[in-house]
Amino acid sequence: MRFIMRVTTLSAALLLFGCASLPPEQYSSPVEVMHWELDGKLGIRAQGKAQSAFFNWQNHPDHFTISVHGPLGQGRSTLEEHLDGGVELRYDGNTYFAATPEKLMQRHLGWSFPIDNMRWWARGLPAPDSPIDNSQHGPTGELLSLSQAGWEIQYLRYQTVNGLSLPYKIAATRDDLQLTLLLKKWELQSQ
Repeated sequence: MRFIMRVTTLSAALLLFGCASLPPEQYSSPVEVMHWELDGKLGIRAQGKAQSAFFNWQNHPDHFTISVHGPLGQGRSTLEEHLDGGVELRYDGNTYFAATPEKLMQRHLGWSFPIDNMRWWARGLPAPDSPIDNSQHGPTGELLSLSQAGWEIQYLRYQTVNGLSLPYKIAATRDDLQLTLLLKKWELQSQ
């Protein structure tokens, strides 16, 4: 009887230990990362005005949700791409729809940036559907700067997330629009 109790206790302990210590999802390249949740801070300088906000970005290969808010959660707005391809923007108790996020942002904010490209730029990669005008890489292969789709992207700092080198600080400029992104907390999710 003691033998059965010991085996049962040992089995339960091994089972609990195994469940508690599952390693995080491992990727060999940022290209493989298509599902993520990202918390960060966004600085915007447009039309002579500067603003900052916090954001949460949940990305999937076929849709995304980006929530943006000011200090203490004030002024929350959400930009969401649906599986059918439509996009909605919710803020101030109103909901607006358009075919692309860029059209919604331009109409309601007076400026926009290419979300589809940003999905790649946020991972330190050039967007595959836009020609690259210029790029520079560091000694370990990380992208340091990129000129693409009329934007100048500077990668100012990287961080290690689940064994991958991913951007922490990005500066993006086009005409008189300047964006600074701090990509503070990445959660890479399994496919």
